[in-house]
Amino acid sequence: MRHAILALASVLVVAAVAVADVLKPAIFQKTVTVEHTITTDKDHPDYVFFLIPDGGKPIAVKFGPKQPIVFKGTTNAKDRGLVAVPTASRKGYATEEDFERAVGDSKVDGMVRANETLFAWIFTPLKDKRNTIIREYKLAKIDPKAGVVLEMTEVDPNGTGGGCGDSTHESSLSVRTWIAGLAASLGIALGGLRVAGRVRRKD
Repeated sequence: MRHAILALASVLVVAAVAVADVLKPAIFQKTVTVEHTITTDKDHPDYVFFLIPDGGKPIAVKFGPKQPIVFKGTTNAKDRGLVAVPTASRKGYATEEDFERAVGDSKVDGMVRANETLFAWIFTPLKDKRNTIIREYKLAKIDPKAGVVLEMTEVDPNGTGGGCGDSTHESSLSVRTWIAGLAASLGIALGGLRVAGRVRRKD
């Protein structure tokens, strides 16, 4: 019986530490949505552009000096990645659906990705009074090696109503990691209870 109690106590200590570690971001931070605007000084007839939601279907977007790319995140939305695909590559596919499927699978020759992820929401400190963070980007270049190079610019840097600020670049991946960590912690605890039960039966 004594061995069972010691085993259970050890497991609960480990589980408590693990749970405390994964709960820390949620306790001391809050979720804030992000609005993204991407601008360019010129047209890009050699490329077509898509926003690709995390694990979702590509969304074709128009992009030019008078047509910025805008993505307004919500707490339920998925992060998006911007890609540029050579216009000429469309000829190699029978249908638009086949072309978009290839884009989503990153199987189109010459396709390049942006260096910035468009997060739907991020974590910020609880003292941050903003409900929405604004991020603006300017397209610097499209390069076969560097990809779609975006330069982020400050908007309302004092954080009174929006802006890039000092917010943490965390996405929904953080929540998935948090959930996985919590599940692992509970798994450790349950596993320990089984071990303790076996030890107790042997005693």
